[in-house]
Amino acid sequence: MSTKKKEEHQNLPINQIRQRSAPKLSPKSTDELTYEIGIHAETKQLHLRIASNGTGGYFSDEWIPVETIEKCFDATFNKAKPFSSTRLRPVFAQGKSANNAGFLAAVLRQEQLISPHESNCFQHLLTGDFDKWKHQVISELPKKSSKASEQVE
Repeated sequence: MSTKKKEEHQNLPINQIRQRSAPKLSPKSTDELTYEIGIHAETKQLHLRIASNGTGGYFSDEWIPVETIEKCFDATFNKAKPFSSTRLRPVFAQGKSANNAGFLAAVLRQEQLISPHESNCFQHLLTGDFDKWKHQVISELPKKSSKASEQVE
């Protein structure tokens, strides 16, 4: 990605809604990831990003539209079949870190959109409902009436 596109991508007008932590996928790890959920000020689309890694390893902190993540689970996706984190790799425009997809899977597990497969902790099942989840997150937004209160905090 060019430097200009990278700068444009990082300067999105995203208003943070939540900041939470999630355990990593590996049962050997005791560290957590911090992630954020935000809403685009203009498009009103929900976005996710990994904000920090407890161990300091590489990852991309780009804002990812939830719609882009949902496309990984299109009509051809078999919901009954387990999948690996690599299914989520295409959502990252910037970072090519091998950690990105696994970290995003950890976030989606924490948000109860996917669950671990019973026989392999690195495999997942799509068990949540993205539409219900989006409505629930948006319902957490404070009701604001003035234009000034809609500015990025």
